[in-house]
Amino acid sequence: MKKFCVLIIFSLLTIFPSSLFAATKSAAKTTVMYVAVQNAAFKEKKAFFSSTVAELSYGQSVKVVNTSGKWAEALLTDSNKKGWIALSSLTKKKIKKSDFKASTDELALAGKGFSAEVEKNYRKTSSADYVAVDRIESLKVSDSELLKFIDGGNLNGGSK
Repeated sequence: MKKFCVLIIFSLLTIFPSSLFAATKSAAKTTVMYVAVQNAAFKEKKAFFSSTVAELSYGQSVKVVNTSGKWAEALLTDSNKKGWIALSSLTKKKIKKSDFKASTDELALAGKGFSAEVEKNYRKTSSADYVAVDRIESLKVSDSELLKFIDGGNLNGGSK
């Protein structure tokens, strides 16, 4: 009986701290990150054509609970919705909002080092049709339209 009690006490002392450590380790794994692109789709699954849970905007914060390949599983900080977002759309740097007026487009470009002065220099040195570029950038294509295009063109990236 004495050996049995010692065995139980020993088991409790070794199992309990390790489970406590595992719980602490997983809790410490949560990281707050910020959306670093103008718009980002918050997906149900870690797949481009998965259903969109929410649309996230520049500077919005999420709590990353897991990463898998190029995807981050996260919780929205304002609603605790769970979903997946491309890691390339996130940054660890806190994005601060300020009082000056700038569109989300301008903020996203400024974050990448693009400014009005840089654009002015590009316009002087290149023959690009900036009106056409602006028109193309304004086009919106839904995921279902894109998937139909991929499947219709046998591009082997869609649902087949």
